[in-house]
Amino acid sequence: MIPPPLRPPAPHRRRGLLATLAVLLVCVSLAERVEAACTPDPPADDDVVVCSGTDSSGYDASGATGVTITTVGVTTLGDGDPGLDSAVVISDDNTVTLGPDATISVTDPGGFGLRGGDRNTISLDGALDVSAAATGATGIAVGNDNDVTLGLDAIVTLDADDAIGVLAGNDNIVQNLGRIVVNGDDGRAISIGRNTGLPLPNGASSTGEIVLDGLRGYGIQSDDDSGVLIGGTVEVNGDGGRALSAGNKTATTNDANITNVGRITVAADDAYGLKVGDGWIDDFIGDHDGNPFTPVQQILLPGTRNLANGSDPGAIDVTGDRSFGIFAGDESNPNGDHDSFVANTGAIDVTGTDSIAISVGGNSRFDPFELGGVDLRPGLVTLNNDGMITGGADAGPLIEIRDFVAGHENRILNDENGLISADVTNRGTPGRGIAISGSAGEDLVVNLGSIEGDVDLDAGNDRYVHHEGASFVGRLEGGAGDDELTLGRQSAGIETFDLSQVSGFERLRVNGANGGADPIGWMLSNGDAFLGLTEVVNGGRLDVPTPLTLGGDLIVRRRGILALTSDQTTPALTVRGDARLGGTLELRFTPSVTPSPTPFRIIEVMGARTRTFRNEIMPFGGTFALSTIYDASGVLVLFEAAGFEGVARGANQRAIARHIAAIELDGTSAGDLQSAVDEWATSGMGVLSNVYQALSPEPYDAQTTLLVEGGRRVAGLLFDRPRECRDGDVDRWAGVQAPLPCHARRWSPWLAAVGSFRSRDGFSGHPRYDAQLGGLVFGVDARPLAGLDLTFAISSQRGRINAALAGDSTLTLADLTAQGAYSAGPLRVQAAVGWGHGFHATRRRIDFAETPTAIDVTGDVDYDSDRVLVAGEAGWLLPLGPIDVEPLVGFDWTWVFQRAVRESHAGGFGARLDDREDEVGSLTAGLRLSTTYRHQRYLIESLEWMDGVWRPSLDLRFRQLVAGDRRDLTGRFVGSADTVPKYTIQGEEDAQGAELGLGVSFVPENANRLQIDLRYEAFVAPHTLDQNLVARVALGF
Repeated sequence: MIPPPLRPPAPHRRRGLLATLAVLLVCVSLAERVEAACTPDPPADDDVVVCSGTDSSGYDASGATGVTITTVGVTTLGDGDPGLDSAVVISDDNTVTLGPDATISVTDPGGFGLRGGDRNTISLDGALDVSAAATGATGIAVGNDNDVTLGLDAIVTLDADDAIGVLAGNDNIVQNLGRIVVNGDDGRAISIGRNTGLPLPNGASSTGEIVLDGLRGYGIQSDDDSGVLIGGTVEVNGDGGRALSAGNKTATTNDANITNVGRITVAADDAYGLKVGDGWIDDFIGDHDGNPFTPVQQILLPGTRNLANGSDPGAIDVTGDRSFGIFAGDESNPNGDHDSFVANTGAIDVTGTDSIAISVGGNSRFDPFELGGVDLRPGLVTLNNDGMITGGADAGPLIEIRDFVAGHENRILNDENGLISADVTNRGTPGRGIAISGSAGEDLVVNLGSIEGDVDLDAGNDRYVHHEGASFVGRLEGGAGDDELTLGRQSAGIETFDLSQVSGFERLRVNGANGGADPIGWMLSNGDAFLGLTEVVNGGRLDVPTPLTLGGDLIVRRRGILALTSDQTTPALTVRGDARLGGTLELRFTPSVTPSPTPFRIIEVMGARTRTFRNEIMPFGGTFALSTIYDASGVLVLFEAAGFEGVARGANQRAIARHIAAIELDGTSAGDLQSAVDEWATSGMGVLSNVYQALSPEPYDAQTTLLVEGGRRVAGLLFDRPRECRDGDVDRWAGVQAPLPCHARRWSPWLAAVGSFRSRDGFSGHPRYDAQLGGLVFGVDARPLAGLDLTFAISSQRGRINAALAGDSTLTLADLTAQGAYSAGPLRVQAAVGWGHGFHATRRRIDFAETPTAIDVTGDVDYDSDRVLVAGEAGWLLPLGPIDVEPLVGFDWTWVFQRAVRESHAGGFGARLDDREDEVGSLTAGLRLSTTYRHQRYLIESLEWMDGVWRPSLDLRFRQLVAGDRRDLTGRFVGSADTVPKYTIQGEEDAQGAELGLGVSFVPENANRLQIDLRYEAFVAPHTLDQNLVARVALGF
């Protein structure tokens, strides 16, 4: 409590005053001279007071406010007046400046040097002495909202027990730039109250010196929520002392923290550097992206910090026994939810026996961190170390987690520049050589820096994460619980982790960073020492360059990589437990491995093996074949010479391979091609199946598909038109059936825009391709006889084909089509015949780097084609109320004639294809649902144009290709000798699929000669999606 400005003298002092009254009267003239050291006396409001000389009885300015007090020259002020009990007394809103030649002397027990109220500004640059006799005295005592500064030349000496240098209430700013020496026991250099919500710099700071020589002395004592900065030196020489003792942080949003950027020396026993209570988290709330529509982001930072910054050392040296560098969390809280988090970028050195660098309590904020996420480095942690924490041979654990909250996780992050180094000389003695000592709950340690010494995580489900570039030399003990070691993601290279350091862990998770040009992952040494489960997680990589034995089980996840190096004699990997395989096997051979008809073992499993690898990357290519053999004991590999055809995949690749084998045998083909083939035959490098795929001319078959579909699209446009309105037709949706206004259309010119988007996935060795085709169709409908409709149409379409890895080609089509339809009651029969000509501009890239000599050329050729189409359709209209159901059956047959192809600019690797004649035929069957509706009502006048006759329709059909779903392409390479037999490959399309059609036809009420048709169609098959859009405008006469 801050004492009131005035306090009546104690009873024993009243008796003393009466006994000495005569002496005082005799010395009245001397007394008047002494009390005149500060003038005016007493002051009025806003007076300027100057003090000089000596005044041992004190100066009372408590009756005024706004007073400015300064000292001139040598000035000595004391608390000799027992009634005043202070050297200087002020009230509120005053300014006091005590110069470098001023001395405040406190000699009475419980006395004060300077005592004031609220909102004062006080500066001391001289000396303040509390004598040994002044037990419980205070140098400077103020209320709330004051600014107190001990200047560079200030020296505060506390010789008395229970003395306080500066005592301040709430929301004060107290700064020490000078020197405070606490010689008495139980003294406080600075003691401040609470921060009630005002921002920094409210609190206390010391960039000068504080020396604590007495027992149980405190350098800075602060109440709840007050921030403290130590930027100078604090020496704790008396046992039980504390450089800083802070209360709790009760308001997370208050801008306050405890920070040391100076040097704290804890030379005493049972002493502390920084000792803070619960809740020390710094919380800043602010906009994180500048977007007013996104929520603000809450950023939480450790509230207790030992920081090195430039010339600021941020050092804590602990040489006393059973002492602490930093102690976070109120030990009187039995629940473990201390929520006081610590950051260290400075240096903490501990040499005292059983002393600890940092001791932190548990927390109630962190759920267990999700290690399956992208970043294995958590944000806010219980302790973040990016500095140096070192200990001597007799020190206790350098980092201690004292307690926990069930269901929550304590987290320690040793950052990239962090070093935690324990001296393991006395390892084996309890508490010695320990870098980190965990709690009995769930603890997470993430190491990106260096840890030397043991990490003992005690009971609970604990986790240790070891990142790339990190170093760990010691013992990693999991203790009771389900404990997990994770080797983190990497950015480059392969690193090694020694499993002989690990005990008490049940699981090892191996991460990595797959997908880059260089392998990134982990190697393990002394794997037989680890008896738990080893898991290669999704995205992880376990690299085994020399034979490795795992003492427990193994799981390889579906996107994990197991990279083995085999010498053909010893299994590359031995698993003493069970193995569940998956992901990718990446196999390498030592130079001693040779082809053999006898398989050899690469993985030996002593328990049960389940599943197989999803992908396999083999070391040899060319004409050498490798295949895996899975058995109950693991995995074997058969490595043998197979020739060109033996390494092909699928019938088309085998055809190309046979042609290449014939080129090698013939030996007379063009130079570039012959040299490449000879190289492929002998190098043993590259995946030749990729070479075969790049050389295959199958992308030309996609041109055939587009020729066929382009003709079908025009025929479908003619077939899919709605039936004409006839006299007597009524609007079946109307309450009273009214006749539809029908306009006789003897002949109708029309224009349609068509567009197609086709996507065919790769399957069964056939490459993927995407195509777009669009254009215009102009036609004339005629009705020479009742029930007979004739159409003549001319069209032009242009499109692009993109085949996987082969690039873009273009196609231009010109078509003439005639169509006739006969309607007799519900029956309608239609037929169409068409002729089309195609102009092809093909560009095909041949690119592979599978062999010592990479190839990247583009062949190009222009050629043309012809097409004849015959199609028919029949439908029977069945009225069901206002809906018409029309069963439909149809067929189409196309003959395609394409000229020979000879690619230029691709050297000997281009394609020479023979003329092609293909037939493609299909049958369709399905239903059409349609209706006719006369719209005569609208909500607003602007929708009046919608009045008229509407005919929506829905088609559902099944299409079956009966011919031409597989088509031959025969030829040879441009550089192949004519004596080399040709190859024949096949293109293939889905043989069946479903067709969907959605259409609407509209004849405006006030312009019934006009007809507008819109239609969407789609063909859906297992590997194909073909979508068509049609917009048509007709004018009837």
